[in-house]
Amino acid sequence: MDFICADSGTVLSAKWPPKTKQQKQNFMKSLAEIVLDLSFPLDKIGAFTVHDTGVVSLSNRPLTSRLVTLENNGIPSGISPSTCYTTTETYVSDLLRCHDARLSHQPNAARDSMDAEGQMAVIVALRALSATLTRRHLRDGPFCMALTDLNAGNIFVDQSFNISTILDLEFSCSQPLEMLYPPIWLSGMVLDDFLDEHPDDTKIERSQHLEHAWEDFFCVLEQAESVRPQRRHIGKVSEIMRETVKLGSHWYFMALHSPRMSYDIFMTLLQPQIDQTHGKGDGAIDFQRIATPYWGLGARVSASVFAQNHVRYLEELRARRQQPP
Repeated sequence: MDFICADSGTVLSAKWPPKTKQQKQNFMKSLAEIVLDLSFPLDKIGAFTVHDTGVVSLSNRPLTSRLVTLENNGIPSGISPSTCYTTTETYVSDLLRCHDARLSHQPNAARDSMDAEGQMAVIVALRALSATLTRRHLRDGPFCMALTDLNAGNIFVDQSFNISTILDLEFSCSQPLEMLYPPIWLSGMVLDDFLDEHPDDTKIERSQHLEHAWEDFFCVLEQAESVRPQRRHIGKVSEIMRETVKLGSHWYFMALHSPRMSYDIFMTLLQPQIDQTHGKGDGAIDFQRIATPYWGLGARVSASVFAQNHVRYLEELRARRQQPP
């Protein structure tokens, strides 16, 4: 464990965005170098364990911050500590089971039956799209380390915006290469900026702004790769990231890793690419009506149960508020 002292720099969230082009270039170059340093080939999706003997092995589950949040809220992920994955498909399948578990175990997961059915329909769609939005030639690896909690509050930079320190490395784990994409905040925006109720033309403009910001990073990453010997079996990380964004797979992976946000991400950012007629209004209702039964046997009965769970949840909250302090 390292001590972060005053000369380690300033937390990035207090200084972002950079004021000059050079500062921005310095930051992106630092970030690119870190991404490339972590991109050594690994044979499993998981996390490293330091054993009592001092031996380090890739033998723990891929523990992301969102998975921890899920379990801390009393939702069983079903992913045991010793679970590692050798294919992207098995990893994606278990992450989607976490979406099911949230509906089943979180009492306020759905407001009513319609809300529950909408979330169930999206889970069905995410399962169906896993075959088209993940790439067959990357499914067996190699995999590489990723910083899954890389936000501006976990990064320290010096006065020139070179990265000096990164915190919360406990959530770093081996991931499929296609799950690597730059953070949204590089564009000066956050995910909610793409999910709000602004007109479609505003959302298109924001998406284009994000793509431009990411392309700037890809160019820096590509330049950094050009002066490094190419790692065997990994290929060019910049090309893999570009292809992920071109396919729109990054939105898919964001929905996959965020059970609470998956409905909004899918309906706002993925559905328009698939079928614009199912994105809003009656079209969204039709999509929900058609897809929900394929969530599982007795899907509509389950949706009613999830809605009843929410009613009981509200009753318990009211009862607790009426109790004397």
